[in-house]
Amino acid sequence: MWFTLDLLASRPDEAAMIVLALDTCFARCAACLFESAGARVLAEESLAMERGHAEVLAPMAARLLAQAKLQPSDIRRVAVTTGPGTFTGLRIGLSFARAFGLANSIPVIGLDTLQAVALGAGGEHPFIVHKAGQSGYYYCLEAARGDQITLLSLGEVEDRLAAKPILVLGTAADVFSGHEGLRRNHKLDLPVLARLAAYAAVVDAPDAMPEPVYVRAPDAKPQAVAKVAIKLSGPSDAETMSRLHNACFAQGWSAADIVAMLAVPGTQGLVGETDHQIVSVLIIRNIMGEAEVLTLATAPMLRRQGHGAKLLGKLDELARGAGIKTIFLEVAESNAAAQGLYAHAGFVVSGRRKGYYARNNGVAEDAILMKKVFPA
Repeated sequence: MWFTLDLLASRPDEAAMIVLALDTCFARCAACLFESAGARVLAEESLAMERGHAEVLAPMAARLLAQAKLQPSDIRRVAVTTGPGTFTGLRIGLSFARAFGLANSIPVIGLDTLQAVALGAGGEHPFIVHKAGQSGYYYCLEAARGDQITLLSLGEVEDRLAAKPILVLGTAADVFSGHEGLRRNHKLDLPVLARLAAYAAVVDAPDAMPEPVYVRAPDAKPQAVAKVAIKLSGPSDAETMSRLHNACFAQGWSAADIVAMLAVPGTQGLVGETDHQIVSVLIIRNIMGEAEVLTLATAPMLRRQGHGAKLLGKLDELARGAGIKTIFLEVAESNAAAQGLYAHAGFVVSGRRKGYYARNNGVAEDAILMKKVFPA
């Protein structure tokens, strides 16, 4: 994890690539174009700002491409900070990164803001500390102990730093700069995007798009799930359903795939809509009273807000009306959140399929089989 830029540049086994790195998690909007072959920054820009990232980020990226005389198709990876940070800022950066990655069919590598700051310290293992809004707490990462972010009080941070000669970085580092033996480098308090881009150039491409990192509940209140309308989908929804599916899965389905799937007898699609925008998708196939969930997907920025549970609740209504006795599904062994969702909806584990999911790293992952039986 703790690469130096020289080490990253000296790996001859890695193909040279151009990376677009983005950071909008704190009080700035920043972007960088980086060429991994010579560990070279082609163009970069940073603007201090509390809000307004949505209006600034896309034009900033366009200016960097023009300055470097590049086209979007020249970019091979996108790197983006995933939080913690300002709730709106990090969502804008992630949304732009994912959209850019999808539009150009390239991997998007996410890294939390504290690890991204630690990359800037090169081979040193700093203590990183950011203020957690107005909560009175601090996001902290002790690089020497690994990559686990903790949420600590003022006193707890002071105890961790007591009599410890260490480099302290982050937007709240000055709060503790008076402690004996602590060292500071204000230039490294925010992620160094060249380091983030260099990191993104050599890590394995992920299987899914990055998601936001929240250590505490966001200040903004998400839209209530009660305002989501569930309806049966049709061919006219296929394009939007495809975009959502590709945002959720590394090998997402095309609109043509979805149209062909829905044309198979016994297949139905459900979509959840908010303000007439599709935010969740479920497709099921029923054959003689036994049904299979072919996919369930929720927009990454809206997960853990009850959208999947609402679709599964509607599925129960459809199943009872259609005389379905059993519903089956498969879920990746590593996807604990989805397994919890299905278990809460009444599904139980019924088996395992070895090596069912192919992954980009060449290691296949097992599928956990689950089923739900409706009483006669």
